[in-house]
Amino acid sequence: MNDLLSLIVLALGVICCLSAYLLTLDALFGEWVARTQQVITTRPGRAFVVGLVNFLFFGLLVLVFLSLQEETGSDLAVLPGLLILAILVAGLSFGLAAFARLLGERLAAQQGSIPRALIGGGVLVLSTALPVAGWFLLLPYVVFTGLGAFVLVVLARRNP
Repeated sequence: MNDLLSLIVLALGVICCLSAYLLTLDALFGEWVARTQQVITTRPGRAFVVGLVNFLFFGLLVLVFLSLQEETGSDLAVLPGLLILAILVAGLSFGLAAFARLLGERLAAQQGSIPRALIGGGVLVLSTALPVAGWFLLLPYVVFTGLGAFVLVVLARRNP
């Protein structure tokens, strides 16, 4: 019984922390999150493909750089891989914040911006935690589309 209660408390803590993290990103970088949300809304297919390609390419680069540490024995070989991984996580974070904002606007339109973002983040976390459908269908869609939308926003900003 204690294990079940601990698991429930842990799950609620993760939901609250992730929702707060997404809300913080939205509060600090609202313009970037709004642009990413706009790309998700207007071009989800293109964002998905761009996110999938970038995730596979840069994920492979991360694996190559991390495996170099085993081959060379040098800790410096890991640094480029960790940098690429940090950039991927940052892009994914902006994509998740945009999805949370989108869900919050659609599910709780009458609420203020903070409750909307928290509701959107909570629904996003709970829905991707659903076994099978959430893990293998919704989560990859959200990850790749969010990452691709952020990449498209960054590229559009460089090439006006």
